[in-house]
Amino acid sequence: STITIGIEPQAPSALNADYADASSFSTLVLTWADNSGNERGFELERSQNGTDYVQAAALGANTTAYTDTGLAAATRYWYRVKAYNLFGESEYSAGTDIYTRAAVPTNTAFTEVSRNSLAVTWEAGGNPGNVLYTAELSTSLGFGAPFTARMTISSSPYVFSGLVTETTYYLRMKAENEAGIQTTYTTIVSTMTGTKPEAPSALSVDYADGSSFGTLAVSWTDNSDNEQGFRLERSQYGLDYLQIAALGRDATAYTDTSL
Repeated sequence: STITIGIEPQAPSALNADYADASSFSTLVLTWADNSGNERGFELERSQNGTDYVQAAALGANTTAYTDTGLAAATRYWYRVKAYNLFGESEYSAGTDIYTRAAVPTNTAFTEVSRNSLAVTWEAGGNPGNVLYTAELSTSLGFGAPFTARMTISSSPYVFSGLVTETTYYLRMKAENEAGIQTTYTTIVSTMTGTKPEAPSALSVDYADGSSFGTLAVSWTDNSDNEQGFRLERSQYGLDYLQIAALGRDATAYTDTSL
């Protein structure tokens, strides 16, 4: 009779994980060196905590690469690989780990616009809560010297303040995983800060009636459709004015009784 004596394959080495492309957050490319000529195949294993591994793929002989798909955004994965044949298994390769890319934020928008501030919102696009977001706001479409804010998803919405009235601002955002790898920018959106209301005109003061000495009727023309209200001021000398009333939008008259 014939006795066949075989040996286990050598362990693969130089295991490496890299991004499939510059935009995909759910795909990684694994490569390794095949150090044996007698393997029947390879078993690639994946872990999300560096301890508990599950098989990610069973691959044929002479395989040295695998594309792992369907992964979560901005998540750390550990990998290891071993060879096998009829006579047993090799040792595992040295492991490697990598964070998948973050997903590009979605639905970036201006939600509140005022004269000197803008509130921006976005959606995570599948990112976990540990992802950082960078929002850039600029008066230039080329984003020269932008206002920059870095925040987590808990900061949505974010308010940019101290802005210039009646000015167009452009916004773009990107996300960053815990390894510091950044996504591409979102599509640029723009808006204009609020405009000042037009000044009222035709201000007039008249007697409230024929007998009262302590009351005057004040009226004016409202020339604006974007005011939040009116502030009426009074002076006894024409120099030092004090506010006597804060009135709602569309107001065009006030009766002053504090004379």
